[in-house]
Amino acid sequence: MPTPTQLDKYFDTAVPASLGFSWDSGGISLLVNDCESNRIVVALDATSAAIDFASSIGAGILVTHHPAIFGKIEAIRADDAVGKRLINAVRSGVSLLGYHTRLDNAPCGVNDTLCSLVGIEDTTEFIPCARLGKISSPVTPEAFGKLVGEALNSDRITVFANAPFVCRVAVCSGSGGNIVRDAYLAGADTVLTGEAKYNYELDAAEYGINLITAGHKETEQIVLPVLKDIILKGFPSAEVFVYYA
Repeated sequence: MPTPTQLDKYFDTAVPASLGFSWDSGGISLLVNDCESNRIVVALDATSAAIDFASSIGAGILVTHHPAIFGKIEAIRADDAVGKRLINAVRSGVSLLGYHTRLDNAPCGVNDTLCSLVGIEDTTEFIPCARLGKISSPVTPEAFGKLVGEALNSDRITVFANAPFVCRVAVCSGSGGNIVRDAYLAGADTVLTGEAKYNYELDAAEYGINLITAGHKETEQIVLPVLKDIILKGFPSAEVFVYYA
């Protein structure tokens, strides 16, 4: 059974930090103790609910996509959202590990999983942490949006139809509106992401490419079974539980 440190070292091999962005936080966010844990929980975020779930089943490690600590913390306070979660984890004996953009970009990671689920094929990494591929037969933006919603079980689909058909799709899970210009220059007619700011909606209209948003959580929590499999490949005797918010 792994300790948090052993699990983190394993991830450095299985999903190297070089796959992510240099500004990203990754690895161990909180080390409560470095004892072995036969139970591990994977979740999208280190929320209080996820920490409580890990504690309730006796799991000493919570592995998430988004890191529990992102950026510099001046103080840990119980009246601050991040501080509250960290204090809860310490009290519960749950160490927190997170692997963000490196998991976005890893082969068979978040973006590859998203492409596979919605039928995007022949994908390439055209910019870091984004994919460009095609669908087998052109469809209208509305039809593709419906397909995405069904594949992700998402009711948060928004379709900004600026081109008549969807053929070549640029994909960036989570908050990926910033890829609109790169997608246009790469020849995409559609961008699929989780969420996008208003200015990127305007940019997509200016470039004449479709923009489809499906929800930040919905485009990323799909990686949790993959995250579970990564852990089990290195530690097959561990019990790994998937927590969905």
